[in-house]
Amino acid sequence: MKQDPPLLANILIVDDVPANIQLVASILAGEDYELSFATSGMDALTQVKETDFDLILLDYMMPGMDGLTVAKQLKAETKTCDIPIIFLTAKTDEESVIAGFSAGAADYVTKPFNASELLARVKTHLQLKSSRDALQKRNQELQEAIQMKNRFLSIASHDLKNPLGVVMGFSSILSKYPVIMENDELSEIVDTLYKASTRMFELITELLDTAALELGRIELQISRVPLPILLQQVVAHYQPQAQTKDQELEFSFAENTNLCVMGDFNRLKQVIDNLLNNAIKYSPIGAKIKVHIAQANEKALIEIQDQGPGFSEEDLKNLYGYFQRLSAQPTGGESSTGVGLAIVKQIVDLHHGQILLKTAPEQGSIFTVVLPLDSAYS
Repeated sequence: MKQDPPLLANILIVDDVPANIQLVASILAGEDYELSFATSGMDALTQVKETDFDLILLDYMMPGMDGLTVAKQLKAETKTCDIPIIFLTAKTDEESVIAGFSAGAADYVTKPFNASELLARVKTHLQLKSSRDALQKRNQELQEAIQMKNRFLSIASHDLKNPLGVVMGFSSILSKYPVIMENDELSEIVDTLYKASTRMFELITELLDTAALELGRIELQISRVPLPILLQQVVAHYQPQAQTKDQELEFSFAENTNLCVMGDFNRLKQVIDNLLNNAIKYSPIGAKIKVHIAQANEKALIEIQDQGPGFSEEDLKNLYGYFQRLSAQPTGGESSTGVGLAIVKQIVDLHHGQILLKTAPEQGSIFTVVLPLDSAYS
């Protein structure tokens, strides 16, 4: 495929003395530049409105509208504010130089011109502008991609999750019909349908959460969260799952413990969901899994201890990355998306908390979620 030749850099030379314009043009003549000329400030402003210039070489001292005024007007307009300006001046005193840069100049070259210096400065600022233009174009493309991703997330949230919710709901209802319960084959089909749709719903939710976290679209709904109540709900929810593997879930906290944090109840529940689900998933048949709440200074500690295989040094390097496949395998044929711990880490970070891990191969793991108590939350 034939590519279009690169566009020539378009340079505007502004000076009220034609001889100076001719001199600058002769220095730049050997380069592949498109040159335009203006002999007054007003002429320069008119041309800039009609043509996209890559660089302006601007005389500092001109009758009528001087270079400083031209530069200030160019920098005040959105269309022209990014065009680099190099002042051409015989004034080298500190005050004049500072005034030039304050007006928006990118550089200045003193008269009489040194041809090599002028060429070098022109090339440098053209390269800088080219890089800046490429970066702006890339940023625009990324913004468009993000907007497209946002639209996809909105569509996916509605068009994928809602139908699955219907399938889950009806399969749950069907499972309780006597005609289904009395027929082992139908009961197994409905149970498989419910489990598959539930798993798909969880997978879509995790993937949408992953994308939303990456885009910074998750906003916490902050309220006072009583941790014992939250943990009791999660443990009760996972008791049936643990029982299918003859596992024991032990939940403990001091009788007078009423630890509360300021946070998003549902997001914190999601954190414990993930950690407890993993503990059940990777612990062997008949294992004991402990969930404990404690307090240390102004922090609430939520500990989840399993009897799984632990984590290797290689696992620890990738523990909180997205779509990571670690060495441990589920003990009951369960599946994993590889994003759960990454989501956990980001949600805890949003709550100004920490995740601590104590683990060793074949010795199980203890995940500790550390959260500031409500009085210390800021």
